Amino acid sequence: MRLKKIILPAVLGIAAFSAFAMDLASVNEKIANLLKPYNNESSMADVKFLALESNDTRVTHLSAAGQVWMKNQFEASLSMPEFSYTYPTEESTPELKIKLDLKAQLVAIFGADYLDQMAVEAEDLVKSTAEDFVSDYGPAAIVDAKVTDLTKDADGHVSSLKLHIDLKIDMSKLPESKPVEKVEVQDLRIDLTVDQTSATLEGKVHPNKKYFLYQRDQKGLKEIVDGLLNDNKETYDDVMSYIEFVAWGLDYLTKAHN
Repeated sequence: MRLKKIILPAVLGIAAFSAFAMDLASVNEKIANLLKPYNNESSMADVKFLALESNDTRVTHLSAAGQVWMKNQFEASLSMPEFSYTYPTEESTPELKIKLDLKAQLVAIFGADYLDQMAVEAEDLVKSTAEDFVSDYGPAAIVDAKVTDLTKDADGHVSSLKLHIDLKIDMSKLPESKPVEKVEVQDLRIDLTVDQTSATLEGKVHPNKKYFLYQRDQKGLKEIVDGLLNDNKETYDDVMSYIEFVAWGLDYLTKAHN
């Protein structure tokens, strides 16, 4: 699977999920109600908006943080210490910043041999990522995707791995097959660090404000906000799908698979 088809929708999906309302207290109350089924002796989920500003047409600034914890055979947690989205003026460039921290006993869950194989595949994956972007965007794409560090323990098993992806799109050099309205981002930077008990992802993205979903005749963040505040079932279903996906992922990481 192409990495860009995972990263870009995931980042844009997080942005959409995190901008559902204009009233901070109302949003936090609604999100807390959605998370109630996940707060018990074997799991915990807490997501709160820290700041939210908007005008008549778009969200201009938001900040959020959250944490999900689960316990089965093992314990695992995913925290989001940083999430911010800014788009203050029509002339400015939207910016998304995010940091995710995962804690899990990866060796006990998957086994050292499996993690070693994943490290090998990661190196191939970052190479194919660069090739995919160049293939789609031609001379407009400037890509730096690589494994920046790989260490092994005394037994020869991978103990830590660092990946770096830096993408820039020169809109003036786009091929005819790729109009500017179909380009999701101007640039992005992602750094991923994984060791035997944790993983950290840090990312910064500048979305392309000429991307078709930013246009006023398209369903955007403002419309999603109205849907949540008006108890729109489709909007709530979208929110629950993100929550359920995170819960499924953590549940998987609390059971042995080796």
